[in-house]
Amino acid sequence: LQQPGRAYPGIVWKHYESGGSIRMLSPQIYSEPVWRLLNTLQDYFKCLMGANVYLTPPGTQGFAPHYDDIEAFLIQLEGKKQWRLYRPRSEEEELVKSEMIEQEI
Repeated sequence: LQQPGRAYPGIVWKHYESGGSIRMLSPQIYSEPVWRLLNTLQDYFKCLMGANVYLTPPGTQGFAPHYDDIEAFLIQLEGKKQWRLYRPRSEEEELVKSEMIEQEI
């Protein structure tokens, strides 16, 4: 789309207008309210927190159905969307906390 590390507004909005989602990593770098929210969550849960922002055009889908290998909070700020949550297809897809710790070591 463009050079790594550089987002040209015209190219980004053209991508969005053609139905593509925009993802912003680490918005807490640019937004004090997001930084404060993450700080509060980190203090409460005693673990590191991160954030991403997604902007998806109306009537489109940002991602195909998938599962994340992390625990996540989702906060929708605008628009409407039907969120679907699924059970794992098999026990092998379930992430058990003790297994996650072993995998990290």
